[in-house]
Amino acid sequence: MTIENDCKIGKYCKLETNCYITAYSELGDYVFIAPCVVTTNDNYMARSKERFGKFKGVTAKKGERIGVNATIPPRKVIKEGGAVATGSVVTKDVEKEELVAGVSARKLRNVPEDQLLRKSGLSQLMIF
Repeated sequence: MTIENDCKIGKYCKLETNCYITAYSELGDYVFIAPCVVTTNDNYMARSKERFGKFKGVTAKKGERIGVNATIPPRKVIKEGGAVATGSVVTKDVEKEELVAGVSARKLRNVPEDQLLRKSGLSQLMIF
């Protein structure tokens, strides 16, 4: 697992083997990041000074789950209760309680009610 500089990580998060959380990312409480998830913070891949003021990581609000080998580019937001399926490439923000899948990731369905953090009781526990 790698967590770069200037990241904010919430309470009770689980970050698995070989995940890469790029600089300037924010993870809320109860976020699950599966193995080999990659986040990025640079849209430009250029050598110009222009890019330096535009770095921005990803934002995962409370209770998100991100599956194995998902890729999330800069400035994407995964809203509360959102989920990203295994192997997906996120190209748009993930809406609240939405499950996205594919390359490019698209809405598959809403996260089932019984899988939502607010329904699970986990947010009341001290152990994740």
